[in-house]
Amino acid sequence: MNFIERLFVGVPDFVTRWHCGPGWTEPLGLIYQVADILIAIAYASIPLAIVWFVWQRGRSVPYRGLMSVYAAFISSCGLTHVTSALMFHYPVYRLDTLARILCAGISVVAAGWTWYAAIAAISKQRQCNMCAHGSSGFVPLESSIDKLDKLYEFLTGKDPHL
Repeated sequence: MNFIERLFVGVPDFVTRWHCGPGWTEPLGLIYQVADILIAIAYASIPLAIVWFVWQRGRSVPYRGLMSVYAAFISSCGLTHVTSALMFHYPVYRLDTLARILCAGISVVAAGWTWYAAIAAISKQRQCNMCAHGSSGFVPLESSIDKLDKLYEFLTGKDPHL
């Protein structure tokens, strides 16, 4: 039996999940499989929505690459639920292991890219604040209160200090 065949059909060393212990009752196994399949369907739907959104908005979407990584991450998570449900009927533990390795790799990339993007966005925001409000990046409290007072007076026609 070659490597590819062993991924999909298993080997005599492995048994289906139904036979992995006396605790698997039919209701428990069915609930487990239905939950895995519903999770996999949801995980398939979310990346489709992300891809559709990016496709519709085109280049105006910020962080398009990050959104693509999220789509891959969510898809790979769904794949692990598909292989988990399959193992009740087919001992595809090697295929499940590959799905989990793929998911782990994409998860690490997604986490790293998310932190990178978050730090870059905060840094960019701070630079914008410094340009707009002087070198400190902060607006003096008195200035903010004066602006709120003027807004109140404009909206209500009343002096805010009376």
